[in-house]
Amino acid sequence: MNDLLQTFQEVLGTHGLVPEEILADGELHRCPTESRPHKRNGAYIAHLDTPATL
Repeated sequence: MNDLLQTFQEVLGTHGLVPEEILADGELHRCPTESRPHKRNGAYIAHLDTPATL
């Protein structure tokens, strides 16, 4: 699970998001961005459960 969160954090970084930590609870979390490190203009949603099947 740690590898997944590390990879997710790296992907966020490539898109300019700089979260202090990744909360994988399925909720929207605001975080700083590279261009505005003192604001919380970025956002992400992470969850580790199995995706729903159709």
